[in-house]
Amino acid sequence: MEEHSTSPDRPQGRLARWQSLTELPLVLAALVFVAAYAWPAVETDLPRRWQELCQAVVFVV
Repeated sequence: MEEHSTSPDRPQGRLARWQSLTELPLVLAALVFVAAYAWPAVETDLPRRWQELCQAVVFVV
């Protein structure tokens, strides 16, 4: 019967791969959230339709 060696580097490798795969999407989601959150505050005469869209984006993201 063959024994499998468990290396302490394996979990760190998986973590590094996960971080590299999720870093850009999370940064983009954060930027979209900040833009949707700030836009109605900066532009106070924003049409109602755009205000509702911003609210929906903030809720979803």
